[in-house]
Amino acid sequence: MKRSAIALVLLAAFAFTSWGAYLESDTEKKHPGGETAPPPRTIIPRRPDSPLLPLIMHIRVGDPISRYGLTFFPLLLRRGVSDSEVLTLDEALERDVLMVRESGTAAVPRVRVRNDARLPVFLMAGEIIVGGKQNRIIRDDVLLPARSDFVDVPVYCGEQDRWTDGDKAFKSGGLTAPSLRKMAADAASQERVWREIEGHLGGAEVKSSTRNYQEIYEDESTRRRLDECVAAFRGFCRADTVGCVAVSRGHVLGCDVFSDRDLLAKLWDKICRSYAAEAVIPYGPAEIREEEHRPARGGDAVRRFLDSIVHARFRDRPTPGIGRCRTIGGPVSGHVLEYRETVLHAGVFPAKFRIRPHGEGGR
Repeated sequence: MKRSAIALVLLAAFAFTSWGAYLESDTEKKHPGGETAPPPRTIIPRRPDSPLLPLIMHIRVGDPISRYGLTFFPLLLRRGVSDSEVLTLDEALERDVLMVRESGTAAVPRVRVRNDARLPVFLMAGEIIVGGKQNRIIRDDVLLPARSDFVDVPVYCGEQDRWTDGDKAFKSGGLTAPSLRKMAADAASQERVWREIEGHLGGAEVKSSTRNYQEIYEDESTRRRLDECVAAFRGFCRADTVGCVAVSRGHVLGCDVFSDRDLLAKLWDKICRSYAAEAVIPYGPAEIREEEHRPARGGDAVRRFLDSIVHARFRDRPTPGIGRCRTIGGPVSGHVLEYRETVLHAGVFPAKFRIRPHGEGGR
């Protein structure tokens, strides 16, 4: 008797779980008893507890602003945080409270950094530090705690043919283009990064004896064009702006999101210049004028891109600083640095980067 009861319970459990596994196209299937199977249950996958998800869901996409073939869609949040409790790399170096040194063995993939300030210092993935034996590109978002000891910060080499002492003190450079920032988020090899840098130098028609990416920002011609582009978007950051989605020729280039709108405002010139280096510099004046006559495109793509972040995969990634760093994969590619249950910064890019190959056509 007991065995029969147990068998009936197991059969019922099997039937229940089997019905729940049917897809919508399976609703007419018959279960072993001959009746039509019930409609499927809606199964909501468990989402990671990242504060990026509610932030994205509460963000409103503002009206686009277009110049020079580049379009920015502002990401607006009614109650964005404004406290500026974090220093940027530029601020820390200007105040002489950030020490950057070569590691003891002067290794390429890391530098030693110490924060002497009373506030944390934010190093943004893709920022260039100029000096030492080679210019370096910061690999991951890092938040250095106040009054820290020296820590090893992962970097890429930002130039290829120099391994000699330059300026002893490192200085702040630019922020690399989104294709390079995506590579950092994907943990690309140094060789792939060097090839991408060569492509950018070729597209900008910038000659560099050491194949130095920073020279794109220092070349007189490209600097003038980038300065004009940045000036055109100078009023982009408003009181409720916490991020942007950049679009060029109908394709999303990337997205930067912050919880603190003041931190975005302090980094805006660098971020704008980064996207302009990808979307403006490789194209000639005639192509830019032709693109400017077209209406802003990509509104639907922007909303789909933001929605895809909600369905992405999140994985923890070690960080030498404080907070929690996670990589973002799946339909998009990127990373998010979380601090005190907020999004310090998220950089997200299309999984497949669609932009014209650098050097094709030139200026």
